Amino acid sequence: QLRVLRREVDALIDPEIDRTIEYANDLVTNAFGTASGGGWGNGRNSLELPEVHWVYIVGNAARYPRVEERLLDTEKGLRIRFLKDRVAEVRSEDFKNSVAKGAIVAMKLQRMAMGMTVSWDQDLINKLSFDIVHETLGKAGDQVLFRTGERYSNELRCSLDIRPDPVTHKAITREIVLSRRWPGEARAEKHLIFRFREPIVGLFAIEYDDEIQSFIAYPDRQGGRDERVVAEPFEVAPYIAPPQSGKI
Repeated sequence: QLRVLRREVDALIDPEIDRTIEYANDLVTNAFGTASGGGWGNGRNSLELPEVHWVYIVGNAARYPRVEERLLDTEKGLRIRFLKDRVAEVRSEDFKNSVAKGAIVAMKLQRMAMGMTVSWDQDLINKLSFDIVHETLGKAGDQVLFRTGERYSNELRCSLDIRPDPVTHKAITREIVLSRRWPGEARAEKHLIFRFREPIVGLFAIEYDDEIQSFIAYPDRQGGRDERVVAEPFEVAPYIAPPQSGKI
C-alpha cells in the first residue's frame, strides 16, 4: 500500500536536474558569453546574458513536468533572456531520437565532401528499446522472446512452454515474469508480470496487443485468447517513460 507522492519524487530528482541545468549554463556561457560589466556576477569579469534563440528540451525525461519547471526557475534555471518564450516545441516522436539526429547532422556537415548520405528511422519511438527475456530459475534456459528494434504491433508474438512440477507432474505456475535487457547490458531486470487465478501448464502465447497497448498472455490453443491476462509492471514506479513501460 506504499504511495509515492510527486513532491517526493521531485525532491529525489531535483539535484540531477539542477546539475544538468548547470552544465547547460556553463556551455552557453563558454560558447556565447562575452566579458561585460553589466551581466550577472560581480566585478569586471562578469558575463552579459548571451543571445540564444531557441532552447530544446529533449529525451524521454522531458515528458516529466518537473524538468521544464526547474529549467524556468528564476533562481536555479537556465540563464537566458526571455527563456519562457524561447523554449521550442519538440514533437513527441523526436523526444527520443533528436540528440541522435543532431549528432548525425553534425557528422554530415563534417564529412559532406566525402559524399556521405544520412538517414534515420522515423519509427524508432514505436520500437522496443531493449530485449524482453524469459528467465528460468536455473538461468541456463533463458529465452529472448523479443529483441531490441522489433516494432510494437500485433505481430509481436511468441510461445512459452510452462512445465509442471517435475515430481508431482501437476501445474504449479501462477505467475510469468518477463525481464528486459538493455543494449550493452549482460544482466536483465524484472519488467513485466502476468498473474493467473489458477496454476497453468502447457504452451502459452505472449503477445503485444496493439489495441490496449500492453502485452498479454493466454493458452496457445484455439479459443485461448478469451482467457488472456494483461501484463502488469513488475514494480510500480512514480514515472515510467513510454518505451520503458511498453506503452507507446
